[in-house]
Amino acid sequence: METDRIFITGEQAIEIMNDGESVHTFRSGGIALIGCDWNRDDLIGAINSSECEIGGEMCQAVNHGLVVWTDGPLFVECKPGTDYAKFGKVPS
Repeated sequence: METDRIFITGEQAIEIMNDGESVHTFRSGGIALIGCDWNRDDLIGAINSSECEIGGEMCQAVNHGLVVWTDGPLFVECKPGTDYAKFGKVPS
């Protein structure tokens, strides 16, 4: 079953991205998740040159509901209390 994807602008992505000089991210590494902190300015550059979307319930549950498509999906930590539903129906 195909779910509707919710694409957002770079400006919207930067607005919900967590604050700080570095922001936690993770990628799927096959059998494990690989997490790391990205320099905020570098991450903003990636956001501005990539597609961004709202992730599904599982990544939202761990507060990484922003997906930046740079060399595959990069799940980005969002500000605490981010209202993902304001962008549309939350994918399941």
